[in-house]
Amino acid sequence: MARLRILIAFLLFSTFSQFTTGQTFDQLGAPFSGSMLTSDPVEVFYDSQNAPLVAKMQNGNLRVDKFDGFAWSALDPLVPVVASNVLDFEIDFDITSNKIIVIYAIGNSLYLRKYFNGWQEQILIGAYSSSNTDQCDLTINPHDNLAYIAYNTGAGTAWVEFNYNSDTFTPMATITMVTYGTYFDESDINYNEKDSLMYFAYENYGLEVGVATYDGSNWNSLMTSVTGMGFGNTIANITAEFDTTGANNLMIHTATVPDNEVGIVQYSMPGQVSTTLEPWYAPSSIAAVHGCDMTIRHANTRPTYAYSSYPTNTDMKITIKHWDGASWNVVNNSFVDHKIMDIAYDLNDDLLLATISENDNKLYIYRVNIHTVGISEISAQEVHISPNPATETITVNSSAPCQAHVVSIDGNTVISSQDVAMSHHIDVQKLNPGLYFVRTIMKDGTIRSSRFNKL
Repeated sequence: MARLRILIAFLLFSTFSQFTTGQTFDQLGAPFSGSMLTSDPVEVFYDSQNAPLVAKMQNGNLRVDKFDGFAWSALDPLVPVVASNVLDFEIDFDITSNKIIVIYAIGNSLYLRKYFNGWQEQILIGAYSSSNTDQCDLTINPHDNLAYIAYNTGAGTAWVEFNYNSDTFTPMATITMVTYGTYFDESDINYNEKDSLMYFAYENYGLEVGVATYDGSNWNSLMTSVTGMGFGNTIANITAEFDTTGANNLMIHTATVPDNEVGIVQYSMPGQVSTTLEPWYAPSSIAAVHGCDMTIRHANTRPTYAYSSYPTNTDMKITIKHWDGASWNVVNNSFVDHKIMDIAYDLNDDLLLATISENDNKLYIYRVNIHTVGISEISAQEVHISPNPATETITVNSSAPCQAHVVSIDGNTVISSQDVAMSHHIDVQKLNPGLYFVRTIMKDGTIRSSRFNKL
């Protein structure tokens, strides 16, 4: 009965959120208490059924929790604590296979665990230098089932590929344009499905900011000087995201200290033709920056970013801005003394927001409806499944070309159609009776989930 209530709540949310208008802030469950230091990393994301997840360090332990529509609980009840005494971690998620890869540093070693219907055993990656914090990063290449991993060994920077189907590591080529000891907290790696390249946006000890790509065999330096980002100061955050609607633009967001500048530049790939979407602020504009992040909207891959600062030198404020293609729009909010930790759009284009309160030192997760969704936007992404219920075959009709994947209630992809078409005929005879979801991926990157029953 409890499982049924959770399922009904999720289905109601899926239907309601697509037609929500206006702007709302909904707190998801109770806040996480305990030792939640504001310097600890926190990451919010979602699974193929659009259920929010959060990874965080709580009371010295690395935990990953899932929101079921009512409350937060451990993603894997058998392994509520992924690791203890963690210095730093990075996490990424393959939404196609519902596999999570997390790397984390304990002492002088870097470890990896993967999640697939439960957390697997810990795997040692190699020696890790903890002389400086935040020196590991990873991103997933879902097409080849690879995780690209970068970390500081203490004797230099190591790059490896991890095949998460075979659990094997392969050393990657050395990147020569980055000096020893690159701070990976001041860099970002990301896989771009549009051109099948891994991108690395970095700052090195020479205070140079650049972008390089890795094609599976070799590195290629796209630029060694990023326009507008040669501040000559320490970069506190770099986020690299991609516009995959056809233009294939690279967007780089940075925040610096002590100048407290925040900005976003857009690059047409390949090349170095840039457009400054958000000019870098003068210190007097936003005062001291404490926490900053950028994400990309699924519907049109336009950027949204958030930062926390002390504009009045008394109370910390959170500023959220989203780009509509022509100008920035400020999201009104009443967050006071909250530090921004992470933001991410879910599959329904609602913004997941993680903040830590300076007053009670607790972690809060919110769902923020930023965009007013009109009938035209919804109709442009309509997906119809027939017959429903089904016994033998379903037809998935979309108003735009898409891929179609059948996902079980526990999040596993059971049937996958890689063809890009407006109509898919899928044989479901071998599926067990029950509820399933069809996840469609449009050419512009838009993802929608629709449900059907197998009799």
